[in-house]
Amino acid sequence: MATKSKEFQRLFHEETRGEKLPRREPTPQSIRKEELAAYDQFKKRLANDEDNKGITFVEKPKGMKKMSVVLEQFASPFLDDEDSYEEREFSFELAVLAWNCAVFSESGREKLMESFFEGLVNPLEPESIEVTQNLRDFVEELTERKLDVFPKDNRIIKDFQLTQHEAGFHISVSYVIAR
Repeated sequence: MATKSKEFQRLFHEETRGEKLPRREPTPQSIRKEELAAYDQFKKRLANDEDNKGITFVEKPKGMKKMSVVLEQFASPFLDDEDSYEEREFSFELAVLAWNCAVFSESGREKLMESFFEGLVNPLEPESIEVTQNLRDFVEELTERKLDVFPKDNRIIKDFQLTQHEAGFHISVSYVIAR
C-alpha cells in the first residue's frame, strides 16, 4: 500500500473534518536540506552548460568568504523582507550588474551596462526611458558602493540562483576570479 504525503494527509483532514491542522514551523534542518537541494540543482545546471565545459568548480576557496554571503551583504541595503520573489530576483540582477561593473575597466563597464539595458528601454515610450535612466543611475551608485565597501574583491559573478523556501530566500552564486 502506498504511503500518503503529509500534505495529502493535511488536506484530507481539512476536507473530512472541516478544520485545519496546524502547520509545522520549518526547522533549521529542513531549511538547510532545502537550501542544499537548491544548491545541488544549481551546480548541475552549471555543469551541464556548454559554456562551462572544461572548467573546474571550487566550492570553498581558502581565505575567501562565500560569494553568496558577500552578495547578500552587498545587496542588503536595498532588499526588503516584504519583497516578492520576482522583486528580490531583479534586485539581485541589478546588484550582480553593479558588482561586475566595478570589477571591469571603465570601457568594460559601459559595454556591460549597455548590454543589460538595451533590451529594457523602448525609445517610443518616454516613461520607459525615464525608468531605465533611473535604474542606470541606481546601478552606478551600487557600483560605487562595491568599490568603497569591497575594493579588493575581484570576483566576477557569472550566474546566481535565487530559491524561495518556507523560511525565506536562499541564493547560490557562481563566479570567476578576474586577473
